Amino acid sequence: MTTMTLNRQSNLLSWIAAGAAVVVLTIVGLSAVEVQDQTAQITSAENTAIGITNLRYLVMETALYRERRSADQWNNRVLSFRSILDDSRYTSARENALLAKERANLEVMTRLYEKLRAIDMAMPLGASEKNPNEKRTLSVLSALFLTTQDMLDDAFELVRLNRQELIDSQDQAAHVMLISILLLYGLIVIAVLILKKKVLAPISTFQAVVDQVTLGDLAARVELDSADEIGQLGVSFDNMTERLEASHDALRAENTERLHAQADLKKTIDALALARDEAEGASRAKSQFLANISHEIRTPMNAVLGMLQLLHNTELTALQKDYAGNTQAAARSLLGLLNDILDFSKIEAEKLALEEAPFSVEQLLRDLSVILAGSIGDKNVELLFIVDPALPAFVTGDMHRLRQVLLNLISNAIKFTECGEVTVALNPALAPAVPGQVAIRFAVTDTGIGIPADKLDTIFEGFTQAEASTTRRFGGTGLGLAISQRLVALMGGALGVESRLDEGSHFHFTVVFHDAVVAPAADMRTEAVLQQGQLRVLIVDDHAGSREVLLALVGRFGWQAHSAATGVEALALIERSVDDGSPYNAVLVDWKMPQMDGWEVARRIRQLPRGDTAPVIIMVTAHERNALA
Repeated sequence: MTTMTLNRQSNLLSWIAAGAAVVVLTIVGLSAVEVQDQTAQITSAENTAIGITNLRYLVMETALYRERRSADQWNNRVLSFRSILDDSRYTSARENALLAKERANLEVMTRLYEKLRAIDMAMPLGASEKNPNEKRTLSVLSALFLTTQDMLDDAFELVRLNRQELIDSQDQAAHVMLISILLLYGLIVIAVLILKKKVLAPISTFQAVVDQVTLGDLAARVELDSADEIGQLGVSFDNMTERLEASHDALRAENTERLHAQADLKKTIDALALARDEAEGASRAKSQFLANISHEIRTPMNAVLGMLQLLHNTELTALQKDYAGNTQAAARSLLGLLNDILDFSKIEAEKLALEEAPFSVEQLLRDLSVILAGSIGDKNVELLFIVDPALPAFVTGDMHRLRQVLLNLISNAIKFTECGEVTVALNPALAPAVPGQVAIRFAVTDTGIGIPADKLDTIFEGFTQAEASTTRRFGGTGLGLAISQRLVALMGGALGVESRLDEGSHFHFTVVFHDAVVAPAADMRTEAVLQQGQLRVLIVDDHAGSREVLLALVGRFGWQAHSAATGVEALALIERSVDDGSPYNAVLVDWKMPQMDGWEVARRIRQLPRGDTAPVIIMVTAHERNALA
């Protein structure tokens, strides 16, 4: 047996309600039409009575005045009354018989009126009682009055009959409306009972179970004894609560296991924290020990270096000088290692403090260029310093530690670059939010061997280098970058790096300095040079980057500068300047150039025809002074 679903039940009720509504509306409509017809019939009957009354009045007027106008009105009213009779429609036989009688009486009245008009209307009434025309007139008038009275009686009967039928129709319509209302009410009651039994009662049961589940009773079940949609929804809800109950039990078990695991984890964390504290204590003790032992070793090492310097001042054979020089170089290397270990230990022990003092940015770079000149040696490496003219000349900070960081970065760049260039760039960073401060971005870029991508995260660890072969090939302890990173962090910056294998590396950091309150005294020689006025300078260098740096440097003094990439080009420019009457005042020549080196260029310049003043020739090189000898 197929169970009727709520959807089918609702559809059936909808069709029944729609059918009942159609039946009721049809009956009501028919009743309304019938009432409307009865109202129209009453109107026709009343119009008939009015028309007869008008004809009767006209008969009386004709009898009294006998005017031509009365005859014309009679004809018009007869036509109008006949039209009323023709338009009248009645449903009962009695009414139709009365209507036919009215038509017949109208014809009788018409003939009688014609007889009345045929009598000599000119003779006044009462002239002679024996006048035969007068008697005929009275006879016709009497017949007319009797006929109109009969017609009036019939018209009033028509009105009475139609009004009675209207009352009957209205009563019938009222009965129909009452029956329809009762029928609709019965349908509504049946629908409500069905809705309550099939929908509201199951939903109430459903809601009670939902409330229990909401309060945490996952064992509650709907269990509706119905196969309709609500019953299916109850089955689905029961299945869901069963799964929820199973999941809740599983979660409760997992939570219990998690609580046990958390307790075990807390014990492990406490043990690790204790081990960490012990390790940090041991690390601090190690750092303190290294600092102490490094300091103790550095003291006699300084004495060794001093004695070796004194030994150089004595008369030694060439072999002895070589031995002493090698020993002094090894001692300096060892002293540098001790200094690195001491700095690293101080940083780890948090005992390294920065100083705040005004210093010259230009002097810092000049010191670096002098110190690093020996690191280049015979390498075909150009060391370029690029300084943005917008930077202040003096700032306040720890110049010693900043120089140490730059020295480490530039030394590494030179060490790992066999051929190419190392560029040191200083540029303004974003303006600090605090007035009186300046942010400088330092960048060291080389074209060396580069660093593998998987090693970039480890190069800043102490005693670590990118590859084991690096230590064997280039030497070093791996402390330089670790110390530099920590020093930059102490200065409030962060040391970053980008590198590509076999393409080079780019180290950079930004430090915020305070404006120098008291700047050191300006270099008197620089002031004297600046007072020379407009000078013409020629820059000769085969390296485009070097030419660009020197052009910018000369341009800062307001001098007129030109550049040449080769010695031949430089000689041609110098000859042309002499011919034009505007010779160069100074020539900056790179010492090491292909084809024609700096010495050859200087020699040929001296051989050129001179004007009144020979140019000053300045040899530019990244090598030590004794390498020029």
